[in-house]
Amino acid sequence: MHKKAEDSDKRSRFKPARPREAIIVTPLLLVLLILTTAPCAWAVPTLGDILQNPALDDITDTGRIYMSLEHSWMLIEMNIILENAGFRATNKFGIFDIDRPECRLEVFDGPAQEGQTTDVIFDTDEHKAWIDPMNKAEIGARFGFYLDSSERSSGGFFYSDSSLNTAADYNITHFLFFDTKNITGLIPGDPHSVIAFEDLRISTCVYDGDYNDMVVGIKSQIPEPVTIALLGLGSLFVILPRRRR
Repeated sequence: MHKKAEDSDKRSRFKPARPREAIIVTPLLLVLLILTTAPCAWAVPTLGDILQNPALDDITDTGRIYMSLEHSWMLIEMNIILENAGFRATNKFGIFDIDRPECRLEVFDGPAQEGQTTDVIFDTDEHKAWIDPMNKAEIGARFGFYLDSSERSSGGFFYSDSSLNTAADYNITHFLFFDTKNITGLIPGDPHSVIAFEDLRISTCVYDGDYNDMVVGIKSQIPEPVTIALLGLGSLFVILPRRRR
């Protein structure tokens, strides 16, 4: 009698675990899983999203990857509107010749801050662009933009022409171009165009796709003859001592 009771007690204490219900993965569930776990499924922000100004929400990326100058002499004013980046102390921004990407000119270095402005003079006939006699490059009428955040492990070197990006970022857009020539009073400096960069490699888990890591306003004008003359003299004074040697 005692043995039967003991056997009954063992059976009650060692019941087999109830099998878990199987999860049936339907095609719809599979699609939802992919969409919700994709690391970089980001919507392209508007200029309003980037600058946090609802009045600019209708301004969207034009898809342009370079600027084209129409005159022999042009002055391009560039100013940093926003640099909301953890890499802002080391990020470098510049321009490159769209037909010869190896020809580059750095416009802003790491220490550059929001509000800083730099003028770049172009002599498109001579295929030259310069900031001053010591900072110049062979860049013609068609030029693109780059952001260099490669000093950080999750950064890289990104071009406005995404086909020039390397590794996992090849053909991945890190650059947006906004047309703002008809907008006044809403953006510092009233630029004709605004460009925005994302400074993180897409293969990193910290990629956020916010494009507010380097936002630059672009304004173009034909320089005054006196400005051209002064710049020409500056270049001459740099060249003459070298010739005398």
